Amino acid sequence: MTLRRASLLTALLLTACGETTPPSPAGPPVELVSVPHPDVADFKADVQAAIGPARAAFEQQSAVKDGAALGEAFGKLGLVYQAHEQQEAAAACFINAASLLPDDHRWPYHLAVLREETGEFTDALALYEATLQLDPTYSPAATRQGLLQIQLGDADTARATLQSVVDTDRQNAAALAGLGDLARDRGDHERARALYTESLTLDPAASQIRYRLGLVYRALGQIDEARAALAGRGERIPRIRDPLLTIMQAHKHPASHYIDQANAAIGQNDLRRSAQLLSYALAVEPEHEEGLVAMGEVLLAARQDDAARGQFETLSQAYPENVYGPYYLGLIAMRSGDRDKAIRLMDEALAIDPEFDRANKALSRLRGN
Repeated sequence: MTLRRASLLTALLLTACGETTPPSPAGPPVELVSVPHPDVADFKADVQAAIGPARAAFEQQSAVKDGAALGEAFGKLGLVYQAHEQQEAAAACFINAASLLPDDHRWPYHLAVLREETGEFTDALALYEATLQLDPTYSPAATRQGLLQIQLGDADTARATLQSVVDTDRQNAAALAGLGDLARDRGDHERARALYTESLTLDPAASQIRYRLGLVYRALGQIDEARAALAGRGERIPRIRDPLLTIMQAHKHPASHYIDQANAAIGQNDLRRSAQLLSYALAVEPEHEEGLVAMGEVLLAARQDDAARGQFETLSQAYPENVYGPYYLGLIAMRSGDRDKAIRLMDEALAIDPEFDRANKALSRLRGN
């Protein structure tokens, strides 16, 4: 991380903390802000089921972790709070996570989204910039930055920001619509029509764009087209494909919620949906025992052995007494033709559970019995 990037992020965090003392040349502040944890008893049962365990896990982790590990713990709790619209508590968690992990773009980004939601637009813009300094490739940050620049009347900067997004990602419906707004505002209705049409082609459900398109058609004197577009107008804006916010939204529910849905999808032989649901479960609880087994099995069924190996290695490290770790790693070794490794792993599985029939049968085949 360059000194300029570190100084920018540090200054933003000090401002967010209400501090006015200049940052030390040695780097970001080590003092952590106090997190105003909400009272779980004030929430409905389903929200308590998500926030309560997350808070308990954080308290346990924060007692023994420091540095980067503590930063991850703060960030994860912040995601839970953000998912349940506890902005003040989430912001404090993200400030601490960013202080402890100054090279990680996730935490200034989540803080930027929160600042924008609460109307602190200047801070949000600066935090989007800090995010992009850390990861210039994270286009959702640039897209949100450009759209906010439009909202604040900085048309020239917004145009440059959004054009840079579109130059690298022509599938970004939100950025295209933003460029359409800028073209319409300067009277270039033909370009606005083309950009709105392209945005709608990419995201047909973005019904609000139909209203903007209708206004452009009207300005062009194309009355029938204007009527058709306006007839389909609605409130939905173009969606921004945003992996970080998708993961955050997953924290609305406990991991078990997604695992139950994934099991139903597996029953319908929908491996793609089950994998997506299990990814949400493991985002919420990365070492969920049942989730690791299920994700590994789905990946094996999809013939993604390398990815499956990673799941079962994590399982074996976190749960050394779980027989499925060595068993499935043994199966992967069998598939790759590594007979000796497969035998060793099946022996490990049987040392955990001598009655595990599938491991006994696999070992018999391997030894030619």
